[in-house]
Amino acid sequence: MHETSNDVALSMLRERVRSARDEVALRRQDPGRRDDLGRAHLELRRSLEALVHELEQRRLPVPYALHAELRLHQDIDPR
Repeated sequence: MHETSNDVALSMLRERVRSARDEVALRRQDPGRRDDLGRAHLELRRSLEALVHELEQRRLPVPYALHAELRLHQDIDPR
């Protein structure tokens, strides 16, 4: 099956979220680098927002777990 540019864009956004999640998990293991953890949380929040926005723009369903994760990260860093 051939991927369209829209599929590639969604794949890239999903990969960005996965990468940001990995970075947050890595930073949590090193409590001496709180600034890095804060930046990692911010990147994850922005990545989640971008993915949710793209799904909504395309009128695709946004999984409840994705909404819940975004709310969690907005509560951590309400910027």
